[in-house]
Amino acid sequence: MLSALFLYPETSAHTILKRKARALKKINPTRNYHTEYGSLDQPLSIRLATSLTRPIRLLATQPIIQLISFYLAYNYGLLFIVLSTFATLWTSYYNQSITTSGLHYISLVIGYTIAAQGAAPITDRLWVYLKSRHGGETQPEYRIPLMIPGAVLIPTGLFLYGFTAEARVHWIVPDIGILIFGCGIIVGTQAMQAYVIDSFPKYVASASAASQFLRNLAGFAFPIFAPSLYLVLGYGWGNALLAFLFLAIGVPAPLILWKFGAKLRGMGKL
Repeated sequence: MLSALFLYPETSAHTILKRKARALKKINPTRNYHTEYGSLDQPLSIRLATSLTRPIRLLATQPIIQLISFYLAYNYGLLFIVLSTFATLWTSYYNQSITTSGLHYISLVIGYTIAAQGAAPITDRLWVYLKSRHGGETQPEYRIPLMIPGAVLIPTGLFLYGFTAEARVHWIVPDIGILIFGCGIIVGTQAMQAYVIDSFPKYVASASAASQFLRNLAGFAFPIFAPSLYLVLGYGWGNALLAFLFLAIGVPAPLILWKFGAKLRGMGKL
């Protein structure tokens, strides 16, 4: 990563324009040069205040960020429920040692890796294909198609993982279920994050922070009720309930974004 500081060219429009404005100011110090991102002469306190509060303002005023935040929050909450109860399954249901139970996380890693390495080139090819079909015009909605496999893989993995674990089927089957679930989580999250980046190219960091605020709260809150959920419903129906709730959220989300995404973006005021 350190090598990127020296080998990769700067691509941020904000940084490039700011460097050009500073170079011009050295040539002509009496002029007050500025970019579309603000004046170079703004006090540091104002710039910090603007930058630090922008994520909250985006979350409060942008309907598209609010929708994406809700989707990402549930995704993240599901992931943390599974992570917080995963090892307990193997020690309590399968009577495995703590050391052995830790090995099952390899299945999650495999799912993450397949999704991370496979989803990126696929979404880039879809982007190029949709761009060519629309005469070179680009839209953030071109990132949405990859959300659909995620919306299928997540509940499929939860159903397989939950009911086979409840029935104490051979350990490889719940592991396959959790692999599918992990793959779906990464695919769906990548597509959503790419959508946010393309929707707010001027404020990528702030928009990303705004979209992830609720998911961090969900990552904290969901594991609190996870033990009670599985104690009452078991791994089978407990995970089935989570999967049904995801179907109610995850299936409509890409359809809403595809049809109304541009309109929702237009409704936001920064």
